[in-house]
Amino acid sequence: MTPSSTQPNSFITGLLATNKMTLAAVIDDAFDPIQENEVTVDQIREFHQNNETDDTFETLLAELGITKPDDEELQDEERRTVYLNNLWSARTDSAPLRELLGSLFQARFEKDKDLALICENLEKLGIKVHRFGSDFTGSEFVTGESRFFDFVFIDYFLGTDNSDEAVRLAEQKIKEVHTCCTTARKPVTVLMSSSPEAAKHKERFRKNAELVEGVFRFSAKSELKDEHILSLVVGALAKEFAHSHEIQAYVKALCTAAEAALAQFQEDVRSLNVEDYVFIQNQGLEKDEQPLGDYVTWLYGSYWEQLLMRDQTLQAQQKKLNTVFESNFPILHGQPSPKLADIYMSTLFEEHSDSVTNARQLKKAKEAIAAATESLEPEAILAHMNSSLELSLGDIFVKSETEPIWMVINAQCDLARAYLAPGQSILLVPGKLVPWATVFGQNENSIRTEFFRIHDIPYRIVWDIKSVMSCPFDKVWDWKIRGAYTRRFRLKLPFALEVQRAFATKLTRIGLPIPPPLTSAVQIEVYHRLKSGKPYLVLPPSTTYASQVCTRGSSNSVESKLLFTLPFAQQLGAAVRALAVTAGAGFTPSGNQQTHPLVALAENFDEWFFNLAEEPHTFPKPGKLVSVGGNVWLAVDWTPTTTVDWTKTALLINVASSGK
Repeated sequence: MTPSSTQPNSFITGLLATNKMTLAAVIDDAFDPIQENEVTVDQIREFHQNNETDDTFETLLAELGITKPDDEELQDEERRTVYLNNLWSARTDSAPLRELLGSLFQARFEKDKDLALICENLEKLGIKVHRFGSDFTGSEFVTGESRFFDFVFIDYFLGTDNSDEAVRLAEQKIKEVHTCCTTARKPVTVLMSSSPEAAKHKERFRKNAELVEGVFRFSAKSELKDEHILSLVVGALAKEFAHSHEIQAYVKALCTAAEAALAQFQEDVRSLNVEDYVFIQNQGLEKDEQPLGDYVTWLYGSYWEQLLMRDQTLQAQQKKLNTVFESNFPILHGQPSPKLADIYMSTLFEEHSDSVTNARQLKKAKEAIAAATESLEPEAILAHMNSSLELSLGDIFVKSETEPIWMVINAQCDLARAYLAPGQSILLVPGKLVPWATVFGQNENSIRTEFFRIHDIPYRIVWDIKSVMSCPFDKVWDWKIRGAYTRRFRLKLPFALEVQRAFATKLTRIGLPIPPPLTSAVQIEVYHRLKSGKPYLVLPPSTTYASQVCTRGSSNSVESKLLFTLPFAQQLGAAVRALAVTAGAGFTPSGNQQTHPLVALAENFDEWFFNLAEEPHTFPKPGKLVSVGGNVWLAVDWTPTTTVDWTKTALLINVASSGK
């Protein structure tokens, strides 16, 4: 391994130094010796034939002490491999030989060039780089420093051929890296590749390598070869993962605790006998006639949570995790994982079968129908079905995404054995499903459940507590059937109580739940104007540049805000640097200290973007411009008729579709 470093003065360099993230390992088969199957005998013969007419090659070999094998010796695999590696090693000592070897080691030279650029770009940021081939062992993977690596860049294919075996080797090696790191601060892993297929399989790689998603990223080598893009990527990693080791330690403790809790849970549940279930039914549920299956599902779920959370190591890591993060948003490398939506949906809603009914009352209904001497009228049959219906606070009835949903908001105690009072009123509050991307203003204090997903599409539920419907208990089933409603979800108690208490306008209303940390893509476009021409698109509309996030405002209301992503910086940075050349050449300052706004932005682009991206921004009102620093303005639904002083404006960022 060959470490080297430089110390340029830049915003990113300072950021890395502040966060003490200045040590990187780069793992790639480009650093491997030449392999047996990498160059064929026929290719070597052709190379020799092409250089027979010129004595230059022979002279260089003699100077370097390399013996050229004859045709018979080339058939010997070991002799051939030694010869090739002698040539490859000598390339660094002889520029003329390096030029000649281009035709023999074409693929290896391309890899070598890519890796050289990536390592050079890292070193420009003050990062000391250690290079490793694919054949390193855990004991060899050391830094020579008093600490472990902060970053590990590893190739998706560790092998001369892009085979599954090469991928498996990369997965195995990154496991070894994290295993041999004995400190709590594990390195941030960056998976890199020149293959477009690698990006599609990065999640499979992470899973097989058993890496934590929070400290694992993918970047194309084509991006890392660009020093400006790599600077942004590494800077974002430094800001985002200042406490990445705490995430790793917490997830490790959680998984370990889950394994122990599962073993204990299985042992304890299996130890219960039939008498225990009979006792639960007769002593706890007989009077209320609550279904045994529903009850033990809740009971075991609560017990599982207690088994998991009583683990002392997990408790200690949880306390650490509570203290390490600041309130600033991370730099988004893309849209958050869809798995977050799955997890959040399960915490907000319970999912039930639409056919769940009171088994005992349903049995009575069937017996009454079977015992009737004459056919019962449809109304009578419905009455018996109504008597078997079980309702709970938070039950949600859904028809379609375009029609209101309805939720039961009666007190839970009034719903227990509701069939005994068939005429009692069941209160149903309507809710409108609003696409999650819709922007809500700061002053909109409507009662909302901030996340609800149906058919894999995210919505908000905006509850209309002024239009609550009352329906007698013995008519609810009829209403459900006639309206073609399905009861699939139940909003969990804290969130259902929020809607219930809002309706009741009680002074003892509980605090609002924390909004879900979810995002929705927002379409962004960027404009600029050179001299006196018309504004034109610097970046065309794209949904990869920004996200709409949900935050809690100072008045405890949920607000929608705008957060910019790393791909936005990568695309915009390249465009700004190109435009700054033209803008600066045609600019006549009125004072010695003045520069063109676009030139000033280009000179400080990285710092401007990190200031821009570290906190969410309020959506401007349509037609209004809001400064986001660096002579850059933010607008929503901007049109060319809006007055802009382009002599003092570097860029105009427009939210092309605000979702309204």
